[in-house]
Amino acid sequence: MAEIPNWVRETHVPRLEGLLKKLLLERDRQKPAYQKQGYREFVESEQFSFVVSLAVAHSSWPWEKDFAAVGEKAQKVQIKPERARGLAAVLSVADLLDEGAGRCDTATLIRHRQGTVLNKAHWLRHALTAEPVEIRDRKIVVKLWKPPGTGSELEQVYRALRNHYRLVLLYNRELRSLNAQIERLEFYPSVGVPQEGNENLKDWQHIVEFDGALPEQLLRTFMREARNDPPDEKVKEQLQVIGLELLDLREYRKFLGKSERLTEEEMVFNKLWRVGREE
Repeated sequence: MAEIPNWVRETHVPRLEGLLKKLLLERDRQKPAYQKQGYREFVESEQFSFVVSLAVAHSSWPWEKDFAAVGEKAQKVQIKPERARGLAAVLSVADLLDEGAGRCDTATLIRHRQGTVLNKAHWLRHALTAEPVEIRDRKIVVKLWKPPGTGSELEQVYRALRNHYRLVLLYNRELRSLNAQIERLEFYPSVGVPQEGNENLKDWQHIVEFDGALPEQLLRTFMREARNDPPDEKVKEQLQVIGLELLDLREYRKFLGKSERLTEEEMVFNKLWRVGREE
């Protein structure tokens, strides 16, 4: 469970087909008696199967079988497989780019909303990217900023964040079928930690679990691929092609614990204990 982002990615999307069927068939049961046309025929059709495959493809990388299934199901509805995979790639890239400050009101959520430490870290992470993320002429421009009172200790976090955006390059082969490939990414700053702070995030300092452990808490929200910590050789090969930044994850791994999963409290206590000894 230490790899929660990957777990969410692999488990929540497969539920989509059943949820869509349930919603559409429930709508059928509620329709007026005079309305004969319903959704049952649609949910049992090849068209529905294709739409679902397109919707869930963003949970897979282009070389994985669930992504390839988009092309196979497209043929059954007279759509070119390469075009279907291109459309799936567009949705996948949009999902990766849905990262910036506009995704949620981080300041309000941190100040007023109850949630787990991981929830709060995830909200804070979204606010590290200034809105909007610009996409123009096959180029993506990303401006980053930092929470007040932070500095070089977040170096590894910003490396992971820039890597997260670079993952869109994994879909370039499929995007080329639509002439929509990404040819360039620009980051401000291109290296290191931003100088500009976001004053709306000042309340992060009141979250006890972030005291002395903010880098580790933020790193927990990223996929292993963004941390350049690939789960297998196939993924490692693909990541090497797109040129990710390397991360020093030694402190992060200590924070998670070695032999067994630690509770939130144990993680924070261990981190504070180590910092105290170093001082």
